[in-house]
Amino acid sequence: AQRFAPSQFAVMGKPVAIAQNIDWYPARYVGTFAAGAETLVYQHAAQPRHQLLRLDPGDARPVAVGDEAFIANPAVSADGRQAIVNRFDASSNSSDLWRVDLGGGTSARLTFGARGRMMATALFSPDGQRVALTEYDAGGVSRSWIQPTGGGTRDGLLPDSDTDFT
Repeated sequence: AQRFAPSQFAVMGKPVAIAQNIDWYPARYVGTFAAGAETLVYQHAAQPRHQLLRLDPGDARPVAVGDEAFIANPAVSADGRQAIVNRFDASSNSSDLWRVDLGGGTSARLTFGARGRMMATALFSPDGQRVALTEYDAGGVSRSWIQPTGGGTRDGLLPDSDTDFT
């Protein structure tokens, strides 16, 4: 908070922290808060852990798949048997892609060493045998390639780029 003089369109004095760890929407660089009169409402940004849920046709309730984790950007294979998620590891401040078996919940890591932002993405081929992946490494370079779903030889799609598409 900082005093503001509307008639002068100027702030005065030192800013003072009144809340910490406020959530924000990274795609638009907008904080999730609102203020009116002397009231501030905000959403706390405790690292959200998410659970993959599978809902099968005819079932009334979803089934939890795998463990809770800091995940985002799920992609599901055409047959619905597997997914790829971007999984964040707070201890290493890295975010990599993982393949998840939607039947049993087991997972396997597909990328290693992406930067802290959860921006890596993937898509399955129509037959589910290959995946197209894009990651941003610690230096900010994006890489795109195709590889077999279970891992293996990578075939590059585009030259590496340091362009940030966020």
